Amino acid sequence: MKDNKHIGLIGETAVKLRLLEMGWNAINLNDAIPNFKGADLICIKDGETRMIQVKTCPGLSDNPNIMTGLVSDHEGNIKNLEEKVVCPWVFVHVRGEGTKAEYNFYILTRQEVIDLITTSNDWYVNRKKDTGKDIQIGLYLSWIRGIGHNPNAKDYHAYESVIKEDSKDRWEKIWMD
Repeated sequence: MKDNKHIGLIGETAVKLRLLEMGWNAINLNDAIPNFKGADLICIKDGETRMIQVKTCPGLSDNPNIMTGLVSDHEGNIKNLEEKVVCPWVFVHVRGEGTKAEYNFYILTRQEVIDLITTSNDWYVNRKKDTGKDIQIGLYLSWIRGIGHNPNAKDYHAYESVIKEDSKDRWEKIWMD
């Protein structure tokens, strides 16, 4: 199994290649500044530039929990969320390895990312009440996609996502912020 750094690089490279395939220029910020804060890529289209954050999750699960790199305290507070989410995010779900790997891309605007993190974290903290510890914030793929939620379920699937349309391959969202 690859480590998180390699998994992240695979996702960033896959997004960069997809952007190049669409005729947009892309530069990986991490090539110049390791672990650049708040963004992984810069995308250039028709003279406009946008930064993009990439989150990658490998695995066979149809509904993986993709970690955001953000932390909530046990009361549900996320320190400096709006300063940390500075651009649109592309979530990459990688199934398989090597030449047989399948890449699926899910794109959310900056505001969608902030809204999804805020509401899902509030839902989680209120269900758990006081966990007594800080919580790593993850987002289930079904929440990111805005599909597959079940408001009557008794588990994590019960959260009803604020994302109301499928975000798969919605590349135009990069330019909406």
